[in-house]
Amino acid sequence: QSQNVAEHSFHVIWIALWVAARLPDPHSQLIDEHQLVMHAMLHDNDEAITGDIPSPSKECHIKKNTPLLNTIVKIADTLEASLFLHEEMALGNTTVGPIVDWVSSVGTEWAAKVGLDYQILYYELMEQCDPTRHPAMEGV
Repeated sequence: QSQNVAEHSFHVIWIALWVAARLPDPHSQLIDEHQLVMHAMLHDNDEAITGDIPSPSKECHIKKNTPLLNTIVKIADTLEASLFLHEEMALGNTTVGPIVDWVSSVGTEWAAKVGLDYQILYYELMEQCDPTRHPAMEGV
């Protein structure tokens, strides 16, 4: 299945706000939600034209935001990618298998920077999106 940048960014906005609400203190008190939404909305804007490649303007966009906002958006970006890739696998796309572990390891690294557990976030998010995807629901 395909996904355009607008659809991906919408999901990242929602997930970034969801992640921010789970941040431990003092991180949670440092969030400007408007800035967070704007960063999440624009984080992959260039990819509508260039495709999924790093670009100089993306680096410029990152430098304009606080490290905390960049971290939250990166966590949200990897969570969204994980959900998308697992859905692809469920649809029979076996080519994405190796990417799943890499995305999860990147997300784990970023989540640890703010005291969060990526795997817990992932399973909680899966429950929010579709309770039947949780491992405890297998075979039900």
